[in-house]
Amino acid sequence: MTFPVGSDPSWNIYDTLWSSNFTPVNMLLAPGMLIVSEDYVSDQDIESVLPM
Repeated sequence: MTFPVGSDPSWNIYDTLWSSNFTPVNMLLAPGMLIVSEDYVSDQDIESVLPM
C-alpha cells in the first residue's frame, strides 16, 4: 500500500469519527462491478469470483 494504514484496537478513532449513520464496510466486487458481498469475505468467496 502506498498510503498510511493505522490500527484502532480500542475503537477510539472509530467512535470519534463515525456515527451510527456510517460504518465502513468491506465489499467483494466481481467482474463487471457486481457486488458479491458487503460483509466478511472469505478466501472461498474471493476464489468464487475470480476468472478462470
